[in-house]
Amino acid sequence: MSYQSLANELKINNPSIITRWVIDFREKGIEGLKPKKRGRPSKMPKDSNKKPIKKSKSKQEISEIEKLRKENYYLQMEVEILKKRFNSLR
Repeated sequence: MSYQSLANELKINNPSIITRWVIDFREKGIEGLKPKKRGRPSKMPKDSNKKPIKKSKSKQEISEIEKLRKENYYLQMEVEILKKRFNSLR
């Protein structure tokens, strides 16, 4: 069967597609018929083996975090108080 008649039977517009499939199969076997990657390859390195490192915090860092949380809490309270005062003056 010719490529043209096969293309007509399978309703493929371009018989050269079938020709390409046959050539790929003859050169590479079934692997040649698998989909190929398209587009520009990424320039970013693939670091799939890297895992995020969880750094344990020292006592000093923990105390610093607690201090900052307290300071943040008091500053938020101060802002709330100032908002209430400002709104009551209006």
